[in-house]
Amino acid sequence: MALHWRCGADGCTEYPWVGEGCLELLGLEPAALMADPALFWQQVHPEDRASLKLAESRARLRGGALQHRCRLLDGRGEARPVAIVAVPMPPDGEVWQALVQDVSEQQRRLADHDDLRQALAEQEHQVAQKARLLAEAHAAIVRLSTTDALTGLPNRLHFQHSLLRAVGQAQRHGQPLTLLRCDLRGLRRLNGRSGLLAGDRALRRLTSEVERDLVYSTRYGRQRKLKTRCHVVACDLSSLL
Repeated sequence: MALHWRCGADGCTEYPWVGEGCLELLGLEPAALMADPALFWQQVHPEDRASLKLAESRARLRGGALQHRCRLLDGRGEARPVAIVAVPMPPDGEVWQALVQDVSEQQRRLADHDDLRQALAEQEHQVAQKARLLAEAHAAIVRLSTTDALTGLPNRLHFQHSLLRAVGQAQRHGQPLTLLRCDLRGLRRLNGRSGLLAGDRALRRLTSEVERDLVYSTRYGRQRKLKTRCHVVACDLSSLL
C-alpha cells in the first residue's frame, strides 16, 4: 500500500493521497482513510501504536527516512506484520511518501529458512534505497524547475506556489500576511550602460546583501525581485546600482 503522509507539529496526521492497496491490506476504501486519518491508527495493533508513534517522531525530528515494523489489523481484525518505509518529499518535507508492505508470507517462510531472512533484509534495504533515490531525483527535478540559475533564489513558479500556501495558512489561522515588492529601477540603466553581465553581478551581490535580513526572497524577472520578510530593513542600493 502506498500513501502520502503528513504529520504536523501539533501531532495531527493527514493522508493527502492513498493508493488502492489500502482496501486489500486494511479493508478500507482509500477515500475513507483520506477523510478520517484516525482510521489508520485504529488499524495499528494496540501493542505497536506507541512504538510507531515514537519512530515517526524521531524520523520527523531527524528529517530522515522512517523504517519500522509493526502489525496492522485487516478487515477481519486479524493482525498482519508489515514493513513501513517513508521518506520526506521536497520541497519542504512536510509530506512523506510511504510504502506499507505486508510481510506475512515472508515471515512464515523465514521461520524455517534463514537464507530467506537475509534475502528479506536485503529486499527491505533495496526498497529503502530505491525510495531514497526516488526522493533525491524528485528533489533535484523540483530544485531545477523552481530555482533561478543566476541568483540561486526560488524563481517565479516557486514564488507563486509559496504565496498560495502562505495565503491559505494565514486564512486558516487568522494571521496577517505582508508582501513587500522592491523595484530595482537602476538595474535597467546598469544593463544598458555596462551590459547584462554587469547587471548579473549586481543581482548576485544584492542577493547576498539582502538574504541576511530576509526570511524568504525570490527572483521575479530580470529587473524585479519579490520578497517576503518579517521586519523592515533599511538598505542603501546606490553603491550596487
